[in-house]
Amino acid sequence: MNRGTLSCAEHVERASQHQQVGEALRTAANNEWAGVCYFYSAYHLVVGSIYSDPIFGDLKTLKAIHHNLTPEDRYTTQHQARRGSEKPFGVNELVGLLYRPIREPYLELHGQSIDVRYYRSSTIDLTELLEDLANIDQYFRSGQCGRPTTMREQLLAHPTA
Repeated sequence: MNRGTLSCAEHVERASQHQQVGEALRTAANNEWAGVCYFYSAYHLVVGSIYSDPIFGDLKTLKAIHHNLTPEDRYTTQHQARRGSEKPFGVNELVGLLYRPIREPYLELHGQSIDVRYYRSSTIDLTELLEDLANIDQYFRSGQCGRPTTMREQLLAHPTA
């Protein structure tokens, strides 16, 4: 385990804590910060899943998904890859490659979080952000994170295809 890396169960606990804070902030002044908490709740669900995803133990399948994917990519702490970086993947890219059904809600939450933290505010309704988080949470709790997607199933069934 990397220094500072939480276990999957600890990420799930952090996700729950962030969601609870988000719910408390929904009724506060400047309630846009609730969306930031919702993003970090989703982030912990996703990172916990990435950390425990068995695909990172299968180098051949990783390379079939993307030639630069390595087992060490499960430990990424950056949200997205940066140009010229030695690390070509951030969490956003891994979500797009491995968990396509939640890519859009995850990126919407991330974008809203950036808007609130660095710019004026979010234009996305908190109800919509909470729905995004609920979709990610449902995907995670249904066991689909870490399970092969259609593309991954095809690669596992026909690794040379």
